[in-house]
Amino acid sequence: MNILFITSYPSNFSPSDSIFVYRLVQELIALGCNITIIAPQQWRSKRNVLCERSGKKNYGFEGATVYRPKYFDFPNRIRLGGLSAGRLNALTYKWAVERIVKNLYFKPDVVYTHFLYRGGPAAIGIAKDFAIPAVVALGESSMEKHEDIFTKNAMQKTMEQFSAIISVSEKNKRYCIEQFDISPQKISIIPNAINPSIFYPRDKQMVREELGIPDDAFIVAFTGHYIERKGPLRLLQAIEKIPKDKKVFGVFIGSGEQEPTGDRVLFKGRLKQEEVAEMLSSADVFALPTLNEGSCNAVAEAMACGLPIISSDIEAIKEQVNEYNAILVNPKDIDEISKAIEILCGDKVLLSKMSNESIALSAGNSLSLRAYKIKELLNGIIKSYNQCL
Repeated sequence: MNILFITSYPSNFSPSDSIFVYRLVQELIALGCNITIIAPQQWRSKRNVLCERSGKKNYGFEGATVYRPKYFDFPNRIRLGGLSAGRLNALTYKWAVERIVKNLYFKPDVVYTHFLYRGGPAAIGIAKDFAIPAVVALGESSMEKHEDIFTKNAMQKTMEQFSAIISVSEKNKRYCIEQFDISPQKISIIPNAINPSIFYPRDKQMVREELGIPDDAFIVAFTGHYIERKGPLRLLQAIEKIPKDKKVFGVFIGSGEQEPTGDRVLFKGRLKQEEVAEMLSSADVFALPTLNEGSCNAVAEAMACGLPIISSDIEAIKEQVNEYNAILVNPKDIDEISKAIEILCGDKVLLSKMSNESIALSAGNSLSLRAYKIKELLNGIIKSYNQCL
């Protein structure tokens, strides 16, 4: 099967950009798929790579052919006649993709785009040109965020043209059904997953010794972008409310504008996958006071490493956890977040029970199985599409 991916993708300049797509691509290649990726890059990003091919990358081994054409993007905040200038981004993005396709020595059987925008319109146009089906994976933390830029009417017209929709959550599937009257049969729920050969519980004491983390510290781990939606500073404020004699500290894996600082921060910064798993295994609990999610990779990875979860009382998180491995809080209530940390800090028995439940819930949630489900779905779509020609 030949798959043309249109998506954001890691590069030497941004190795963590859509790393979950990279992992899925490598698993599909291992299952025998031939994949070419078109990953347009913004001119504003000032990255000077127009095209990269197979080989060793800073972000990992690459088994696909990757093209990275430039496109000019407009800040969404700019308004033109009452409309967001961000609408033009889908057009300039599409032009960038088409420039590559014109000289592409690759005949795809299906076009796959991750996220409805900006890749959706480009994927539909290319699928029509090749007379093949197009599939969209809806991994958005919020589908509503597109409404202000593209309008519901435009979103519906775009979504209706896909042969199939892959949703990472029940929340996104329901949105498509209720807001756009998309047939439930057209939507398959395939949540995000983890690589169990990387994300699994290590010996905590041994890992702490290797990382230089105090043995008597209670460690709260955070993984994600340092942005308001994810809430790293809210989490840090919650940790700082806990008396210092309880030795509660945070490790913050990620990067961004809201960088956590202070004497309660034991670590902050980016890590490779294996290093993330080791850091998570050194922690006692994982906390993510997020405002919105699709299907959260960070939560899945933390659970696989055996961590109890403190996260937001929102639909997407509820789909991933249960009452036995998680404490759900108001992500904007610092006191509530702090109290949840203190509860687990003072109850080792509860901490152990929740840890075991996280491991049990993670069983079978493998990336290889997810890739297999997606491959089988794409095979079925291709066959059905060809039979209708």
